[in-house]
Amino acid sequence: MTVSVSHLAATPLSTETSLTTLPRLIVLVPYQEMDDNKLARQVWTLAAPSCLKVLYMGLCPDTAKEYHLRRRLATLVAITRDDRVFAEAQLELENDWLRTVKAVWCPGDIIVCHAEQTVGLRRRPISQVLLSTLQAPTCILNGFYSPPPFRSSPLLRQATSWAGNISIIAGFFWMQVSIERIAEDWAHTALLYLSVVLEYSLIWIWNYLSS
Repeated sequence: MTVSVSHLAATPLSTETSLTTLPRLIVLVPYQEMDDNKLARQVWTLAAPSCLKVLYMGLCPDTAKEYHLRRRLATLVAITRDDRVFAEAQLELENDWLRTVKAVWCPGDIIVCHAEQTVGLRRRPISQVLLSTLQAPTCILNGFYSPPPFRSSPLLRQATSWAGNISIIAGFFWMQVSIERIAEDWAHTALLYLSVVLEYSLIWIWNYLSS
């Protein structure tokens, strides 16, 4: 497990600094399984030198996993909190990390995320998205969990398959109309048969690849 720092700076705090004015580590906690003890110890290592507050932020797109994630957040808080580090947790029942982080982030806060976390259809690393939108200091953890393999939705696969089939049929229809205009006698028949064979072959190949 490694820790990559995009822009993480620790500023010494005076003994007069109140708890409410301390900058925070906002730690993004995915719902995938991970070693909670190791994560909490790593976060404590980042927070303790400057006595930073820690906010564990969890998102739960599936209400069936809400209890499990709440228990995980409570465990992380219990392991992290001590005389030097104040820790708390927040759980949101949605699936939009960017909107959630924007709602809680304040200037001075440091976002702790995972290299495996991605957002959007293009699966961009969440660290890049947060840096480009918030210009927030970001600490990137690596190796705490394995993301699930990407699987497109059945609806998207079906739409892609239909779009490919329609494109092939339209293309060969245009070709066959052209053959009717320019070819004569045996060449006309041979080209039409050849185009039909190619058309069905391409449709079969496309459906095989997109299944």
